Amino acid sequence: MGCAKMKKLLCHGLAVAMVVSLTATASDSSAAAKKTKPAKKTIKIEQGKSKKIVVKNKKKKAKYKFTASNKKIKVSASGKVKAVKVGTAKVTVKEKYKKKTKKIGTVKIIVTKKKTVKVTKTPVQTSKPTNQPTSTPSEKPQVTKVPIKTPEPVASEVYSNYFEDGDLKGFAPIGGKLEVSNSQNYTEGGMNSLLVKDRTSETDGAKLPISEYVIAGEHYQFSVVVKQDTGKSQKIALRMTYTDQNGMARDVTLISNADAGKACASGKWTTLKGEITIPKNQGDAAMTLTMTTATDSFLVDDVIISGKAQNDVYKVTDAQYEEMLENSVYSTGNNARIKKVIQNARDGKDVTLAYIGGSITEGALAKPNSMCYAEVSAKTFGAKYGKNNGENVHFINAGMSGTPSDIGVVRYNRDVIDRLPEGSDHPDVLFIEFAVNDYGTATAGKGYEGLIRQALKSGSAVVLVFSVFQKASGGVVCENNYRPFGTHYDLPMISMGNAISSYFGGNDQKAFYKWYFGDSLHPNNTGYQLMADCITRMFDKMDKETAEEDNIT
Repeated sequence: MGCAKMKKLLCHGLAVAMVVSLTATASDSSAAAKKTKPAKKTIKIEQGKSKKIVVKNKKKKAKYKFTASNKKIKVSASGKVKAVKVGTAKVTVKEKYKKKTKKIGTVKIIVTKKKTVKVTKTPVQTSKPTNQPTSTPSEKPQVTKVPIKTPEPVASEVYSNYFEDGDLKGFAPIGGKLEVSNSQNYTEGGMNSLLVKDRTSETDGAKLPISEYVIAGEHYQFSVVVKQDTGKSQKIALRMTYTDQNGMARDVTLISNADAGKACASGKWTTLKGEITIPKNQGDAAMTLTMTTATDSFLVDDVIISGKAQNDVYKVTDAQYEEMLENSVYSTGNNARIKKVIQNARDGKDVTLAYIGGSITEGALAKPNSMCYAEVSAKTFGAKYGKNNGENVHFINAGMSGTPSDIGVVRYNRDVIDRLPEGSDHPDVLFIEFAVNDYGTATAGKGYEGLIRQALKSGSAVVLVFSVFQKASGGVVCENNYRPFGTHYDLPMISMGNAISSYFGGNDQKAFYKWYFGDSLHPNNTGYQLMADCITRMFDKMDKETAEEDNIT
């Protein structure tokens, strides 16, 4: 991560140096200087399926020809490759520009065998059953009764910490020191982990009091990801300490048959999993982590405890959820471009939705990452408006943890434009989510506006997405500063602050936070789903509106 940090600092400095140009449209000169070539040298395609060859840095007014080397594949004039037979083939890509034709590259196509699904056939009864015995009595068939099990209740996540908001959330050192570090990270879409350092004994480590999260007599699962860089394997122990009802101090392992800890290879993240039925105690139960074979530092990430939750689970009613969706659509703006995109999707034309922002757009704490609001909302759009469940709808997630719009405007070409499908030079819709990362940025909103202007000039519809933090961590942050941009350019705006901030306060605040947030900054899967549903509500509203003239110039 040290290298990544340096890159971000360099990008930040570049953005500051380019302040004057941020509000102007991006120059094509840098793209023109780049070599035109296929984006990938090798593509794997399952037999019977198709994929498109993307050409990077295409020249305007140039034409491109795709030629297959054999009949194992078919390739269209637009570069769409259909896998016909198992094997390999090559596609030669040529560029015709200013009456000159030249080869710009070849793409190796590997056609893999079509996956088959085994179907277990159910015997078909061919005649009506009768009570008359057959002439030759057969052995009485044995019927094995399958017991019907009552589904076990799904375990709740009673505690989680990915350290992305810098909060220890109850962790304390056992000797030595703890700090949230961005030197290395395990969480997908994240930046931070917990560094356990300055250890002088193998018993030094990290401790998390858990009595406020668990119930005595109930069973819980523990999952922690750890990493050590000593150069050789070391054992890291996951244990629980408590004082029993007789006043005796207890220290038990949570990992079966691993009293001294689990062997963890150097330089690799290792998942420790354990479980226990919480014994009766004096309210001092704690989970502990120690490296029992060395005194070096080690890292901790993705701490999750699952089981029966205490009575603070927030239940959102259908009426409340509906109110959140309605309140989230701050403005639908000028609907001309969005309505055109919806119609194109319905007509079967290729449509691309692109999302650019920070860690919330990247999907930090979404499990799996496909549950991030960007992917969920794009897939919902495809299923609702696209052809054949959205096969003509594409999406690009250009979220990057820890980055503000100052850096976003610099990386827009690389992370969005260069990833567009063949034949596109701009996304049909660009969602911009930087309002929480832009606090105190050097360009004071000029990078944000420059990104808006660049996308609008290219023909994209632009939607501003305003995320929200927990109240103690800043709430709506820069939303009030950035709404005027949406008003000035007549853009659709989604406000998660409008949707949920009325629940920040009162006796239910802690429970509501658990319902929406994974930490104090990032949503959990429920929160990401709500964000996606708010975007869907915006599309629904605009689809029903009377079409307007495009007033964006």
